[in-house]
Amino acid sequence: MELELKLEETEEFAKKVRRASLIGVGITVAFWIGILPFEFFRLGAIHWARVTYVVLGNLSLLTTGVLLTLYWHKYRPAIDRQRVDLQMTMLRDMQRQIEEIRAAVKRD
Repeated sequence: MELELKLEETEEFAKKVRRASLIGVGITVAFWIGILPFEFFRLGAIHWARVTYVVLGNLSLLTTGVLLTLYWHKYRPAIDRQRVDLQMTMLRDMQRQIEEIRAAVKRD
């Protein structure tokens, strides 16, 4: 039971990290596409607007990279390990129950 709860907690947090990563990818793509209207309206000529755009675009790219790295290198392997542990525990429990049933049948 404890393994199931830990797996559920890890999966829930990993789901949040994955969702934040996808939002970050969307924001980063929006910044890349947004450069066209940014340049069309000549906002790049305004120094603070250009600096702000570049800083926010790079920050979204960096944050997305960190979140994706965190998910793929920490949470995904942990979830896979916990699933295997849970399956092995369930199999051992089923084997024990089968042995108990066999012993009960032999007694009767």
